[in-house]
Parts: sequence; structure tokens; C-alpha cells
Amino acid sequence: MFELQIDTPTYEMDAAESDNRQLLISLQMAVPEATIAWKEEPGIARHRDPITTISVILAAGVKLGAFSAFVQVVKMWSDSRPKTKVTLKAKDGSTVELTNVGLEKAIQFYKEHNES
Repeated sequence: MFELQIDTPTYEMDAAESDNRQLLISLQMAVPEATIAWKEEPGIARHRDPITTISVILAAGVKLGAFSAFVQVVKMWSDSRPKTKVTLKAKDGSTVELTNVGLEKAIQFYKEHNES
């Protein structure tokens, strides 16, 4: 199992939550054999600053072949949201920022940190 953490700066909390839920649905459709669920985390609001929602998607049962599709969906989604940071966190606590790495690096991370 691993977590996908999404840090989204926005001025509209509802817009960020809706946008992040669209990613969740896309991932569920791309990798139907996996268990992909939503974990709520509180947003952070500051006066006159954007709200940063910290959304976490939990994924379990994603095999290597499906992981490639999983990452491609995340990359396509995050490429159109340049201010959004998407981080993959393995069970052992290791992380990789998916918004800054290619598919090969993400797969290498999966192989090194996914439980057998």
C-alpha cells in the first residue's frame, strides 16, 4: 500500500476538493483491480493567502503493470495543475515527488519500496 499526497494551493476549498476527487475517480477507473480510497486531511487557510488542501489517496493492490497506468493518470492530471504538488509515499515512509520525475523513476521507486 502507498499514499498519494496532493498539495493544492487554491482560493476555493470546494474547487480543490472537487478537482482532487476527479483524480480519485480517474485512478479508480484506470486501475479497477486496486483498492483506491480517499483520506480527508484538513486544509490550511491564511488571511489573503490561498487555501492549501492536503488530500491523500490511499492505494492498495496496485501491481507493477497497473502502477504504470496509475502514474500516467497522475502525471496527466498534475501537468495541467502546475502549482499542485503530488508526492508518492511508500509504506516504509520513503517519498518521491511524482510531479518532478518521469515514469521510469516512479517505477524504480515502486520496485524498491513496494512490499512483496
